[in-house]
Amino acid sequence: MRETLLAYREWSGLGDWIMAMSVLKMVNQQYPHIDITLNLAARNKFGSMQPDHLPPIVEEVARGFDVKIDDFTYYIVPQRASINYDYCSGHMTYAKDGNNFIENMVKKFNYDTDLNVIHDPKAYAQYIKGDDYDNSFDQFKPYVLIQSCSKRKCRVREGKDFGYGNMEVIARQLMRNGINVIQIGQNTDYKIPKVPAFLSVDLNTIHKLMINSEGFIGMDGGLGVFASHHGVRQYIIYEDKVMFSWTKFPHRRQLDGDMGWTGVFNYILSTIEEDREYEKSIRKDYLQAS
Repeated sequence: MRETLLAYREWSGLGDWIMAMSVLKMVNQQYPHIDITLNLAARNKFGSMQPDHLPPIVEEVARGFDVKIDDFTYYIVPQRASINYDYCSGHMTYAKDGNNFIENMVKKFNYDTDLNVIHDPKAYAQYIKGDDYDNSFDQFKPYVLIQSCSKRKCRVREGKDFGYGNMEVIARQLMRNGINVIQIGQNTDYKIPKVPAFLSVDLNTIHKLMINSEGFIGMDGGLGVFASHHGVRQYIIYEDKVMFSWTKFPHRRQLDGDMGWTGVFNYILSTIEEDREYEKSIRKDYLQAS
């Protein structure tokens, strides 16, 4: 008889769910005899202690990535249901101790399950349920993607948010230098003037925007994690460079927010040609895979 694992997270953050899917992909590879049930209820807002169904884009991650999930459920209190499974993941999260978040998530997962999953730095879960490549965005090419703000929705720099004012001027300066820009994020984000925007779109559209872009400019969060898992070059702006080691993911240039918008813009402009050559060398494989 096959063994069973109940996996869950208590919070609904997009980036953390993508990292959790990478951990479960390692379980698939190293424990193929274990059937995984994934719980799709979690808290969506910091002010609410009541779990709810995941936001659609997060559920698309859970159902659309290349991780073998044998069953899905919506337990409000998954801890109570854990007695029905051979293993329970506990809340899939990580410590902030200077080590890589995914590696830390594996350590906590092992502690909670008594399994011995080996962290595999190449086992990044990827989206596979989307449409094949098409020419939807050819009219914008070549282009980079940009966020206008992070989840704090701040006009000025605050915490993880580099601030709308900074991102807007970076986008404007890029366009003045002949670099096309597309905004992605939530429909509640501040809109950057004169920039095409795809806000609150489904995961399939985000995927096609990403893999056809020349890079993503934003703050540490879900969109950057998605890009890192799909071979998309990123310029990620951090509130503190001490965090660089936490999310040192593939294809990521890490920028200290203390550089200000001028330093960030100058760095992107000085490296984008180099990154274009890099993109050409890897993009063909990702387009074929998609």
